[in-house]
Amino acid sequence: MMENIFRFLTSPASFTAPGGFKIEGPVIWAIPTVMALLFGAIASLIWLFRDATKRDKNGFVALVFVLATGWPASFIWWFWLRPPVQAKD
Repeated sequence: MMENIFRFLTSPASFTAPGGFKIEGPVIWAIPTVMALLFGAIASLIWLFRDATKRDKNGFVALVFVLATGWPASFIWWFWLRPPVQAKD
């Protein structure tokens, strides 16, 4: 049983799409990884825009700031320095 699992994990991955397009080897894992990172980046930027708007700040300015200064680091910076939520009267 363990031999079968080991053989499955170490065998080269391969995918052939219609039209002869073929993906082999470790790159087969790169595509889902890149797609997950892209989805996470877009979702975090949407959340940032909505969070800035909820805190009575211009969401577009916050979004441009995060994109201009480098997404992962400046997104964490937003968590650290974001303004408090304004109480509605």
